[in-house]
Amino acid sequence: MRLVAILAGMIGLAAAAPASAAMFTFSASGGGQASAGMFTTTDTTTTVGGRNAYTITGISGSFNGAAITSLLPTGANFGGEPTDNYLFADQGYFTLSGVGFSVANAPFDYNFYTSSGDNFTRLYTRAAGVAGDPGNDQLNTTQLAFTLDEIVPASRTFTFTASGGGQASAGTFTTTGGTTTVGGRQAYTITGISGSFNGAAITSLLPTGANFGGEPTDNYLFADQGYFTLSGVGFSVANAPFDYNFYTSSGDNFTRLYTRAAGVAGDPGDNQLNTTRLAFTLQPGAAVPEPAAWALLILGFGVTGAAVRGRRAAAAFA
Repeated sequence: MRLVAILAGMIGLAAAAPASAAMFTFSASGGGQASAGMFTTTDTTTTVGGRNAYTITGISGSFNGAAITSLLPTGANFGGEPTDNYLFADQGYFTLSGVGFSVANAPFDYNFYTSSGDNFTRLYTRAAGVAGDPGNDQLNTTQLAFTLDEIVPASRTFTFTASGGGQASAGTFTTTGGTTTVGGRQAYTITGISGSFNGAAITSLLPTGANFGGEPTDNYLFADQGYFTLSGVGFSVANAPFDYNFYTSSGDNFTRLYTRAAGVAGDPGDNQLNTTRLAFTLQPGAAVPEPAAWALLILGFGVTGAAVRGRRAAAAFA
C-alpha cells in the first residue's frame, strides 16, 4: 500500500507540473540507502559553471521505503553548502551544493550533491527541519550509484496568436516532444496545426519542403523569440485562394507572413503580404507522456520497493 501511495504521489506531481516543465526519473543506492523518484524541473536551462543546468522545482518518490514529501527551498544548509537545486542531464548531475528534500517520518533531511574531486553523486544529511547544520556525518561521504533519465513526452502543444496588416490568426501547434539542434538552438518539429485565419478554419499543415519565395518550409518551432527559421511553417485555410507561411526574418527577428496560390507546388506568390510583420505570441500547452516511459517508471518502482522491503533493517531511520 505504501508503494501505491508513493506512485500515486508521483503521478499526481506529473499531472500538476506546469506545461513548460521537464521531468526526470532517478534512482540512487549505496551504503545501505535506496531511493527512486522523479524530479520536475524548468523546461529551459541556465548556464552554471559552463554547463547547461535545469532548476529543480519539485521532487517525488521514495527514500528507504518512505515517501519523499517535499523539495527543500534553495539555500537549505548542508555542511556549509547552501543548496541551489540545479540539475545537469549528464554525469555529474548536481553541483557541490546540490538538492535537498524531506522524507516522511524521518529524523533527517537529505541532500544529493556531486563531489568536485571525483564527480560522484553523494548523500549528506541534517536534522529534519533544522535550518542550521548539525549534520549526521555517518552519511556525509556515502557514494551513490545514481542514474537519471529524462521523460521525453510523445508530443507537445503550443498556442499562438498572430495579427498585423489586416490579418488575424489564432490556434495550436502540435509538435514533437523532444527537440533538434537547429542553428545552435533547440527546435521542436511541428507535426500539426489547428485554429483559424481571418475567421476561416486552418485545415492542414503543409508538408516540409513547401515552397514560399524560394524558401522550402522546414516546420521548425523555437519556444522563444524568433519562433521560426527563415523557411518557417506552411498551412492551408478553408476556401482561401492562398496557402500561408509563418516565418522569421533573419534581419530583425520578427515573425512575418508569406502567401502563395493555394495548392500550387511552385511559387507564384502574392507579394502584397510577403513583408507583413505580425504581432506573434506563443505559449506552451500540454505535454503528452510516452506510454512506454510511464510503464518503465512503474516497473522500476515495483523493483525498488521490493528491494527496499528486503533490506529494511539497513535503512538509516528504521
